[in-house]
Amino acid sequence: MSYATLSRRFDGTQGAFDVSDVTPKILLVGAGEAWPAASGLGTGTPAAEWRARFAVGPSHDEQRFLFTDQTPILTTGTGRFLNFDALGRIPVDSHDSVELGVERREHAITDFSSFVFQKPQVLFLQRSLTASRLDAAAGWRHRWENLEAAASVRWTVPYGRTENDDTLYRSRGSLFGGAAEVRWRLGHWTVGVAGDLASGSLDVEEHSTPASVDRTVRGDARLASVRPSVSFAWNRWDLFGSVGFERQRLPFVALAVLSEESAALQSGRHFDSDVDEVFWDVRVRHAFAPALSALVALRLGYGQETVTLTDTTGAVVSTLHLRRRGIFGGGLSGQLGSPELTFYVGANFALGSP
Repeated sequence: MSYATLSRRFDGTQGAFDVSDVTPKILLVGAGEAWPAASGLGTGTPAAEWRARFAVGPSHDEQRFLFTDQTPILTTGTGRFLNFDALGRIPVDSHDSVELGVERREHAITDFSSFVFQKPQVLFLQRSLTASRLDAAAGWRHRWENLEAAASVRWTVPYGRTENDDTLYRSRGSLFGGAAEVRWRLGHWTVGVAGDLASGSLDVEEHSTPASVDRTVRGDARLASVRPSVSFAWNRWDLFGSVGFERQRLPFVALAVLSEESAALQSGRHFDSDVDEVFWDVRVRHAFAPALSALVALRLGYGQETVTLTDTTGAVVSTLHLRRRGIFGGGLSGQLGSPELTFYVGANFALGSP
């Protein structure tokens, strides 16, 4: 079970601000089976394995746009997350395995915006948002004594859709790249580093009745990350820590969309989002018995984002510098700021032989 919030905030002049967040409550369930590598080879990755996991749960979003005259626009809605991944690892010999994997993450939500000049509130906009990403990979893993390395090719399909009664902005297409990982074990310690990269361009459909825009363009996209990690295992305990550096460039925004961005869509603007994020992860696992263990995990996220808006000629109209991955609402939450916190608690149990 996991709980988290993704928040994005743009600060205007004279105290005005535009903040939006999405909060999922996710239940994760999965099953699998694994066969260990030969004693002394690798750093713990099974020689053969199959695994399937599903993460589903409701979500809600909140968006608040405060003008300089203290008159807000409020947006709220409900939606759902539907995530899954599957992995297959097939041994070739005692040192090598072929790996196949697929992962899909999707969030869809419908929300409503209203002016809050006086009661009753006046409904003025219904908005549908969808953001998803599909990754498929095929790779090879080789093991030496207390050392292993893996490399894979990757196919990635990002998708984003933002729509209301008179505006549609949709982006889709394929990116290609690869990933690599190396890990080394020394006694109770294991250190490693993993990274991936996918790039290409995506088709973007833009329709805006108010701005009389109806066109399809191509936008550059790039997804990259690198994650060094370290773990320490003793008795029935396992402690893991990592730091992840992620960079993404996408020609759309479809998650925690701001009022400023909704207005830009209706004006026929084109989006280019450039995100830099850092994640600190800590996980503690304890085995109560050979067939039962519990896991507690904590993630702290920091980030910033630059959204560039261009017109139909490609000229830059404006640039939004956003705070990302924190708690950026009003009141006390506005003072907390970064980092974004994700909390996870779970249990693993084995049927049959542990």
